[in-house]
Amino acid sequence: MTPTPILLLGFEPFGGDTLNPAQELLTSCDPQIFPSQTHIAILPVDHQHVAQALPRLLETHQPQLVIGWGLAAGEASLRLERVGLNWLDFSIPDASGQQIRDQRLYPEAPDAYISDLPLRTAQNHLAKHGIPSVLSYTAGTYLCNQLLFTCLDFFAQRNFPRNACFVHLPLLPEMIVPRQALRSPLPPSLSLSTLQVALPLLVDALWKGICTLPPTKDRSAD
Repeated sequence: MTPTPILLLGFEPFGGDTLNPAQELLTSCDPQIFPSQTHIAILPVDHQHVAQALPRLLETHQPQLVIGWGLAAGEASLRLERVGLNWLDFSIPDASGQQIRDQRLYPEAPDAYISDLPLRTAQNHLAKHGIPSVLSYTAGTYLCNQLLFTCLDFFAQRNFPRNACFVHLPLLPEMIVPRQALRSPLPPSLSLSTLQVALPLLVDALWKGICTLPPTKDRSAD
């Protein structure tokens, strides 16, 4: 199969929600808006499924850039994740009911990987267009982190620049109503239309950035 330069990965709803902004965003976009051929995949929030399906996706498409997308309820802006931890510690069960606690993802891999992507440049690019975002150094220890670490390890094992990151998204406004009886004050949200503006801006900034990255160096964290 011909390699697909850009791979965008999102998650299905989980934890009682009927929507996931990552799925809504990626399934509503036109792949033609991106700067190169792009494959989009939506994964269930299921440890075993991700452990099996994600490596196959990476091997099949041999991407040059991977961006994962998922929900971080309570965030007011996009959270650009730089670090993947070799650690799983689920605060809630996944979609299959499995709740992993205190477990390494890959026993022989480093404790963490740091993305080589120019995320600060991407953050500044988003800011110029009025899109709020923050840089983050922890993607948690749930499925979002599992996806990020797996992608970073894929590049590291091939001595390629670690051109993977994860983007945590706020709730959509329509996800707030079911939470009205549970929380006060209500958590922040961003509209799907705002996320649809942010998506091509972020992909474009990172795609352009990988052409000017410095030489690969050891950026694992032991």
